[in-house]
Amino acid sequence: MTEIRRKYLDRFHMMVVSRYFEYENDYINIIQVCKKYVNLLELFRYNPIPVTSTKLFPNIQTHYLYFSYEKKLANVSLEVICYPVSVKKYLECKKEGVKCLNVCAEAMDGPLLFDGSNTEIAKVVSSLSEKCFQGKRIKAVILPNHITSLGNNCFSDCNELKSVVLPNTLTTLPFMCFSSCRQLKEIEIPSGVVWMEATFFGCMSLSRVTFPDTLKMIGNHTFNYCALLDKVTLPTRLCRIGVSCFERCGSLKKIEIPERVVSIDNKAFCNCGLTSVKLPSNLKEIGSRCFSKCKRLQSFEIPKSVILLGLCILEGCTSLTSFKSAVDNNGDLYYEFSNFEKKIIQSCDKDIGFYNVNFMPGLGGDKIEIPLGLDCGILATESFKSNLTLESIFIPQSIVHLDEKCFYECRNLSSIALASSVTAIGSGAFGCCDKLQIFDAPQCSLRMLESDVFKECTSLKTIAIPTSVTRIKDSCFEGCVSLQSILIPPLVKKIGRNCFCGCDKLERIEFKSCVAIKTGTFEGCTALTRVDAPFKYNKEVTTYADKQLLERFDIKCDNVVFTKDDFLRYNPQPNTYHFPTDCDMEIDAGIFEAKALTAFVFPENITGVDGEMFKDCLQLTRVVFPSRLENMKRCQFKNVPQLKEIVMPHIPTKLFYSCFEECTALTLFDCGTQVFTSKVSLTTRNILAQCGVKCTHLCYTQRDSNTMGKFFSSDEPFNVKSFDNYTFDFGLTTCDIPTTITSIENNAFLMAFGLEHVTLPSTILKIGRTAFIECQNLKEIVFPPGLKKIPNKVCMACFSLSKVVFPDVCTKIGSTAFYSCPSLTEVTIPKSVVKIKGSCFNRCTNLEKITFEGDKIQKFGFNLFYKCFSLKEIAIPPLVTSIQPFCFFKCEKLKEIAIPSTVTRIGFVAFKRCYSLTKVVIQNGTLELGKECFSYCTSLASISLPDTITNIEGGTFLGCKTLTSLTIPKDITKLEIGFVEECNALQQIYKGDKRLKSYEFTTGYNQSLVMNKNAIKTPHVVYSSKDVVIEEGSIVVPNSITEIGDNCFRPFDKIKSITLSRNVKIVGKNSFGQVGESQIHYI
Repeated sequence: MTEIRRKYLDRFHMMVVSRYFEYENDYINIIQVCKKYVNLLELFRYNPIPVTSTKLFPNIQTHYLYFSYEKKLANVSLEVICYPVSVKKYLECKKEGVKCLNVCAEAMDGPLLFDGSNTEIAKVVSSLSEKCFQGKRIKAVILPNHITSLGNNCFSDCNELKSVVLPNTLTTLPFMCFSSCRQLKEIEIPSGVVWMEATFFGCMSLSRVTFPDTLKMIGNHTFNYCALLDKVTLPTRLCRIGVSCFERCGSLKKIEIPERVVSIDNKAFCNCGLTSVKLPSNLKEIGSRCFSKCKRLQSFEIPKSVILLGLCILEGCTSLTSFKSAVDNNGDLYYEFSNFEKKIIQSCDKDIGFYNVNFMPGLGGDKIEIPLGLDCGILATESFKSNLTLESIFIPQSIVHLDEKCFYECRNLSSIALASSVTAIGSGAFGCCDKLQIFDAPQCSLRMLESDVFKECTSLKTIAIPTSVTRIKDSCFEGCVSLQSILIPPLVKKIGRNCFCGCDKLERIEFKSCVAIKTGTFEGCTALTRVDAPFKYNKEVTTYADKQLLERFDIKCDNVVFTKDDFLRYNPQPNTYHFPTDCDMEIDAGIFEAKALTAFVFPENITGVDGEMFKDCLQLTRVVFPSRLENMKRCQFKNVPQLKEIVMPHIPTKLFYSCFEECTALTLFDCGTQVFTSKVSLTTRNILAQCGVKCTHLCYTQRDSNTMGKFFSSDEPFNVKSFDNYTFDFGLTTCDIPTTITSIENNAFLMAFGLEHVTLPSTILKIGRTAFIECQNLKEIVFPPGLKKIPNKVCMACFSLSKVVFPDVCTKIGSTAFYSCPSLTEVTIPKSVVKIKGSCFNRCTNLEKITFEGDKIQKFGFNLFYKCFSLKEIAIPPLVTSIQPFCFFKCEKLKEIAIPSTVTRIGFVAFKRCYSLTKVVIQNGTLELGKECFSYCTSLASISLPDTITNIEGGTFLGCKTLTSLTIPKDITKLEIGFVEECNALQQIYKGDKRLKSYEFTTGYNQSLVMNKNAIKTPHVVYSSKDVVIEEGSIVVPNSITEIGDNCFRPFDKIKSITLSRNVKIVGKNSFGQVGESQIHYI
């Protein structure tokens, strides 16, 4: 091989190879390989890389300028500019004999754009910049083939534009390119275009569109408000339809979605004139409100392939007469619907059943009633938003989840009470409820208070946080200006950023356990005089103001960030730049934004800088960093055109790779070395190269992605070691990653919808979360052999993914790693894996078998196999100690399960609606059965519970219609209400080896009927709201009732009188609602 290379690779061959070289050293090294290459560099008549002198290439006659900051060399015959220049700049260069390869027309170029006519773009122009023709009075445009790209809003608001001819050289039609061209009637999309977004938004006269076969994605809002668009034939290669793509196309009556389309996003056809729609058999996802308000839609069928169905897709489709969709083994629809959709669907077929209904109130009328019969009910996102008539509300037992912004801006809402069934409250649920004073949820089993839940509830003076809460997230009580005191329950371990920010009347806060307090928690709490805490040290990042406050209460803070608010307090006078020196700290983003700084020297106690610190400092020329600097992980110099010098005595261990990307005037970068080893983008490398600094670790960014084609065609690629966020786009179909790559960052392939094949080399040791998310055509992935952790969401919504191979060294598989991968049928987990996080295989609807080669896994996380409808068999590893809530929810084909003795708890609804489950073996060792954990397992005939179980929660076997025999432990200490409710076939209950004759625990009314039928006495019976069958008039409570539950009659404001027997000994809180004492009768 050596002889062949020497014989055939002469100097001219090496010139061809050298086009892949990147650094001066690459050329210097090659001439040292062989004697015949010694004069190689003398052959060059041009510079293939940026240079500042003719030292490397002594005989160059043509100087190529690759960047705007480069200067022409002396004694060269021709200067060629490669970077984009305006038409005006081009004409100036032409007079000087300078050649320009990339002319980009700008709006300021004006009449220079035309060469004699009003429609033909000057032939020298290769691209049109952003807003180039925006608002111009032009009637027709013919773009020639030398135009290769258009900028955002290029022809937007051209109200007289009637005719457009686009060249086949275009590959994209960018954001709002022809938006609001109100007289444009028809358009033919060029054959090279693969993607467009919001391109024809608001083209009110557009009636005809011709699509090319190359088109793969129609992006968000592309034809929104195209009211006259009446017929659309979509191309066969289309794979995705974006958000609000055809929204408000009132003339569009019929559409057929191509078979390759796998995703239709939110509101894609909302408020259209559609009468019929044909969805493809491969469709996987239909977004929220996708076909809502299509009032003429008469028939609708959801393909069996759909696994993600948004809420309210058929809201307002009042003409619907035919509806078809797959149902589960229990005869219920697979998907969740709103109460509005339920009414519309049942008008088509009254026998259709629903397993989950999300409640949304009506838009008309002031009266709000939440129904009680919803199974696992949810109050949908923004369901009561901005309702000004609502003053108080009670959330009944039928509701378990309040979604995001559920009661947001209900400005007259003063009180709200939650039933004990509520387990989750979404972010911003009660935000901006100005009059909210009472929040009553003492029995709720909330795990966390989400961000912004009570933000700007300005009348809230005090609140009892449920004791089950373990975390309070960001800005939860921000702006609660009336809040005076608060008790943090003992289970809370973390309090989010700005949690009590702006609570200027908060006087006291009491912690019952050690809590991590994050940045800005007490920002603006000027009245705080007492903090009771069992801890004396806060390890989380805190602002300088919070540090001073907490240290008043003997709580030490070492991790300090100096924010913009801190800076303004510390520097009340304008144009002063002082920093405290009493502690080490990091400086937050935006402190110097748009300041008239010319130079800045950091104090030595600064250990980190963050964000766009010097953004728009137009006069800044010099920056000197401290010697102890360790963190610049998000720092960027944005719009600092005069910055020439950076002194960095110590290279930080955490450095943002695009930090210096816009420092185009930089001439001095003093970092104490000529070799920069930190990860930088290709653009940053070029900036530092002009300062004589060589970079050895390159990361490809989205800005660099235009060179990707050349990159992958080379045998010896650039010295690139990692891929950045969003590096690849929808045009990529195959990717063989070279061996120089050691890491792939978050979201690297996020936009690569068309990716079908990827090869991951063994050199890759790290893959970021969501790296391959929504690669909808990716068929298989073989992870590199050295990869130890599979990150969160790495292959989420990869609808075509049918094969996954894990490395033998893998120890952890992240949360939602393979969420919604419906083509997966079988998965093998290697023996090295010790942890699989929640929702890992959530909604892998065709997954039939999962095999664990090892026995190191100790927990099955939340939603791990949620809605894996096809899962038939699984052997739980012997060391698993916990099966978390929703773990096997709706695994409809699962027939039997063996719970090992190591499992101490089976979580909430863990096996709910496993309709085929006939055999359950629970070994000695299990202590607790969570709420509804085996509910609606309609094939389960008998089950024997081990004696180790001490707690069986409510609804454990709810709705197990074929259950005839049940054995409970003889020493059971706790059995909650309703654990065998709706088990109408139950014939015998054994406690240990003896048949149960008397049930000493408290039971619900419906459960008591089941037991009484089997001659089991029930001396303690509770009557609750779900037992109420008459919702108005008078009601007589059955004689067997001994207790009235909390809020029992509260939801029924039409009940006028209640009759009770003397057997009732206990009456719960708010039991009778609005029924007065005079209308309560005892007999």
